[in-house]
Amino acid sequence: MKKIGFILVFMAMLCIAGCALADIQAYPVPAGTPTERVLFEITANGLDVGVYSDLNMKNLPVNFAYFNFDPGDEVTVRIRSGIPFEKVDILPARDDLEWSVDGRIITVKMTNPGDDLTFVFNDNYQGATLHLFTNEIDHEAQAKRKKFGTIYYGPGYHDLTHTQVKVGSGQTLYVDAGAVVNGPIVVENSKNVTIEGTGVIMMTQKSAVNPQYGNIVITLNHASNVTIKNVIANSHRTQNWTTHVYFSDNVLIENYKVVSTRYASVDALDISNSQNVTVKDCFLRSCDDCITIKGLGQSKTPDGSPPNEHIHVSGCVLWNDCNNAMVVGEESFAAYYDDISFKDIDVLYSYDDRDNHGKLEERAVMSIVTLHGTEITNILWEDIRVNNCQRLICFRFVDSFWFGSIQGDQSLPGFVDGVTVRNVTCNSNNKDKIANEILLYGWSKDKQLMNLTFENVMVNGRKFNSLVFPKVKTNSHVRNIRFK
Repeated sequence: MKKIGFILVFMAMLCIAGCALADIQAYPVPAGTPTERVLFEITANGLDVGVYSDLNMKNLPVNFAYFNFDPGDEVTVRIRSGIPFEKVDILPARDDLEWSVDGRIITVKMTNPGDDLTFVFNDNYQGATLHLFTNEIDHEAQAKRKKFGTIYYGPGYHDLTHTQVKVGSGQTLYVDAGAVVNGPIVVENSKNVTIEGTGVIMMTQKSAVNPQYGNIVITLNHASNVTIKNVIANSHRTQNWTTHVYFSDNVLIENYKVVSTRYASVDALDISNSQNVTVKDCFLRSCDDCITIKGLGQSKTPDGSPPNEHIHVSGCVLWNDCNNAMVVGEESFAAYYDDISFKDIDVLYSYDDRDNHGKLEERAVMSIVTLHGTEITNILWEDIRVNNCQRLICFRFVDSFWFGSIQGDQSLPGFVDGVTVRNVTCNSNNKDKIANEILLYGWSKDKQLMNLTFENVMVNGRKFNSLVFPKVKTNSHVRNIRFK
């Protein structure tokens, strides 16, 4: 009888241990993974969670980590900080999140896989920070691994810095939890492609075998019907864009995480001359533009410069240490821009530039900037929540960028017609000279900003209801502005 009792107790103990392992999917950072100074120790229901690290524009650590669990489970996360702090904010701010602080230990109760939390200490957005990501466990991962046409990377470090991964038509690239792939991912002249998994894809150096894409983590070039979901991307020690969607169509980017914090030019997501692109439920942090919709056309004809149209971004969390959070234009060599929207967005932090703060007037949370003449119509920002920013809005034409090093062409015809900014709440209380600034500049009587609607735009509790508003700059080439 005692023997049977012992067996039952032993089986129960195994069940408890097995349930913990089954309910939480957490891995250490694989040996060999390039990293910087790790400041935090994290556990989820007692299991160690690997912490990755990069450096921000002040060369201070930005740590990030992830784990996966099943919907309906409750997870207790404990974070031990290696630095002292008097205050911590968990962003985006939520009333339903249960958390507490005891000395240097932060305890958070989590119940929704898919929540992404950012920890800012002592109100220092340019200091050390932590980003914590969660996903649902993919219980079909092993079945997907065996599926024909799948390129699979399992737990461990995979150094592809001297090669590249080309994902062809009908293929899936699966980067599983616990995996780190260091090298460029390219989808070129291909269709029906999926890039997924909850592992990490990074770039630490330029690929010697592919100078065209060698610094970009994920590139879609003349691709169609592509899905990118759940993976984490990090432009680690490189200074180039993280994700480029170029001359492509029918692209879905979902629950994608980017942490690219080196100064500078590490855009999180560049969409160029592409159509029918959906970006939703993503976390994007970059030390340059978070999301930029560019025109990088090859000629003045529509065939050489396809339009940017039917591009919709929703449910995202953004942090840009430099440049813009969301920008339509910049390089704007496209046949036209039409039907572009940003909805339900949290902007945690938006700063203009480390070395040229206040000197560059084409940077903001929400921007339309045309460097080349083109037609930009039907642009919408709706339900935007801004936590901390410098310039808030910038709609303007320019003839050059970066102190004249990038030249445009305003001899080409163009205009901006039909922009709506609705339900924006900016609670940024910076006292900086460009904080919460709004720039509205047309180019000439033949190239104007037209038909702009600002509806329920609140800046520190005050409604933007006329051009007689703090920090508004405009000129005579703006017409038909409506306030609601």
